[in-house]
Amino acid sequence: MKCATTSLHYVLSGHPDVFIPDGEIGCLDMDDQEQHPDFFIYSGRRWAYPDWENERDKYLKWYASFFQAAKPGQLLGEDSTTYLASRNTAERMAELLPNVKLIFMLRDPGARTYSHYWHLVRTGRATQTFEEMLQFSPASLLQRSLYKRQLERYFRLFPRERIKIILFEDFTKNPVEVVNDTLEFLHLPKTLDVARMRAHWNQAQVPLSFRLQLLRNRMIRARAARMYHNHLPLNVTKPWHAKITNGAQEAVHLAFRLGNPMRVGSPPPMRPETREFLNVVLRTANAGLADLIDVDVETKWYGARRAGKVDGGSKLQGELAPG
Repeated sequence: MKCATTSLHYVLSGHPDVFIPDGEIGCLDMDDQEQHPDFFIYSGRRWAYPDWENERDKYLKWYASFFQAAKPGQLLGEDSTTYLASRNTAERMAELLPNVKLIFMLRDPGARTYSHYWHLVRTGRATQTFEEMLQFSPASLLQRSLYKRQLERYFRLFPRERIKIILFEDFTKNPVEVVNDTLEFLHLPKTLDVARMRAHWNQAQVPLSFRLQLLRNRMIRARAARMYHNHLPLNVTKPWHAKITNGAQEAVHLAFRLGNPMRVGSPPPMRPETREFLNVVLRTANAGLADLIDVDVETKWYGARRAGKVDGGSKLQGELAPG
């Protein structure tokens, strides 16, 4: 999440030999409440939630429906960004898709966490400041930046040659090279006009007033969750007053949009003390990642150099560089 997966999706889906459905499906981890809290719906005093163990065939049929428009011979793919962090997905992939090829896009974990937060602000899920959220509910932000423990699940179950790691920093710096390398990994001809993809890169948007946006999010938090009511094949009970409540929330949303519109621009810089804190916490949590994926993330993310391997391991050199 927040590592340019949408941009790579756009580029690959333009290849004549590839079919990727629009949007994130989230089928193989649909019952992971940590990754998909909005898939567990409490409405009309009843719960609607995915029961993978008892209804797997129904969900796999639903999953297959996303690929019905594919042409014969096309390579099929999807890009649900929760699959890396979910504890359920790797084993399910190994069982259901044993010959799958996996592409993981990673980003400086501190920068990814901050970008994730602003995504939550824009979509109505964040109701606290970044520092407050890190202090009182850190799991929702930090979890998806714990790359090493998550990737280890996949490396245990899939051959190394079927796993490709792309760094966000490399992708944004050398997109043509990275995309061509990805096409080679997928055994696809290099027929894409990669240069045109820059026009699709999502332009960052921020609310005119950050404080007003948080107030709006607190007032109509349930509105953000409703976007998934029709995504999964669930029977969601809608009480008689739902239309009134939903209509009122839409009115509040419209009022805030008119008075506090989104504008193209970058979020304010992260506070230096918070950046240093994230560097320490996430660098420690991801210790050994460079050796696992054989990519010098220390230099790219922290300015530290990774020395050559010694006695079967590697030695990390350099001091923590905030920012």
